[in-house]
Amino acid sequence: MPGLLDPSVVMPDPDDDLRAQLAQVANPASSKDAMFIPPAALVTTNPAKAKQFSKGPVDDEMMAKLLGYPETKRQAIGSGMPLSVQGIAGGGVAHEGLSSFGKLPAAIAAARAAVPGGQVRVTTPLAALIRRHNLLGL
Repeated sequence: MPGLLDPSVVMPDPDDDLRAQLAQVANPASSKDAMFIPPAALVTTNPAKAKQFSKGPVDDEMMAKLLGYPETKRQAIGSGMPLSVQGIAGGGVAHEGLSSFGKLPAAIAAARAAVPGGQVRVTTPLAALIRRHNLLGL
C-alpha cells in the first residue's frame, strides 16, 4: 500500500475528503488555509504560502509548514509509532496528518482548529490508508 512508510509518497484523497478540505479552506473560522492535491497542486487563500509553494522545492518539510502540521511525515514515522490525526467535517476528512506520540497534543490542536465544530479522530496510519484505498476503489 503506497505511502505507509515512504514520506515522499502521497496517496490521492477521496472526492468527499477533497470537498471537505476545500470547504475548510474557504471557511473563515477554520485555520486551514491550504490544501494539497497530488501530484503538484496547492489550493490556498494565503498568498505567502502560494509563493513559497511556487518557489519549491516541495518536500516533506515544506508540506508540513504549508498544511499546518506540527512535524513532518518523516519525523512522525521516524518516531517508531506514528499516528494519523484526522479532522472530520462536511462529510469527509478535511485535515489529516501523521504525528509522533510526543507531538500528539499539538497535532490534535491543529486538527481541531482546522475543523471548527467538527470531530477529531486519532487512528493508525494503516487504517487511514485502508480507508482511502477503499473509498478510491483501489
